[in-house]
Amino acid sequence: MKTINLKLMACVFLLLTAVFSSCKKSSDTNASSQISFGLTSDSPLATFSVPGSIAINSLVTMGPPLGTAGITWTSGIANIARFQLEAKKDGKSVEINTTGVTHVDLFTLNTSLANVQIDAGTYTEIELRIVFEKVTTADLPFVLKGTYTTKAGTNIPVEFDFNDNLIIKASAENLVVDGTKNLGASLSVHLAKLLATVTAAEIDATARTNSTILITSSINANVYNKIIAALTSCSDSKPFEKHDK
Repeated sequence: MKTINLKLMACVFLLLTAVFSSCKKSSDTNASSQISFGLTSDSPLATFSVPGSIAINSLVTMGPPLGTAGITWTSGIANIARFQLEAKKDGKSVEINTTGVTHVDLFTLNTSLANVQIDAGTYTEIELRIVFEKVTTADLPFVLKGTYTTKAGTNIPVEFDFNDNLIIKASAENLVVDGTKNLGASLSVHLAKLLATVTAAEIDATARTNSTILITSSINANVYNKIIAALTSCSDSKPFEKHDK
């Protein structure tokens, strides 16, 4: 009897071990995926114009047409506090955050800047966000530099310095995470839209700092506020990409 009981207990133990191992393996495979957050902007090869206002270009060698005032953005740097994904999963709100990402070149395609785990499941009502936070000593959250060309053809350096709290957000498609693929989530910021409501007359009237048009919350604030209003709503998201693990 003792021998039979020991064999029975051994069989039960082996069976339970096999079941547990099988479940654990399945859970490890399907519990989560890695999601990469990225940031892109308008292609530096594109030329943008705003009828009745000022021409906006994003390539240093492509200035506005002769007789038209315009701005050519030549560099842009973002220091991001974090990326966020907010959504509904199983009827509950879910928020996923990354760590900060600094010195992001806005004129370079940055499709994978920060990585974080996302649990398996179906996500709906998705909103992707870029979060900027005001700093005291670190690099500014958002800086654009370029050249303003007057109607007479005079070139003047221009710089937009942003240092405040701000969220740029965009809605995204529903997402099914099954744990078999890693994911990519990317936001696009349309720099061409930042000056859509700014006129050449307003730029001509700006104060100059060391021969530069400096645009900040305290210097040329009227232009600054128009750019900020556009910045909060000038983004969209690309479809989620899926990659092999």
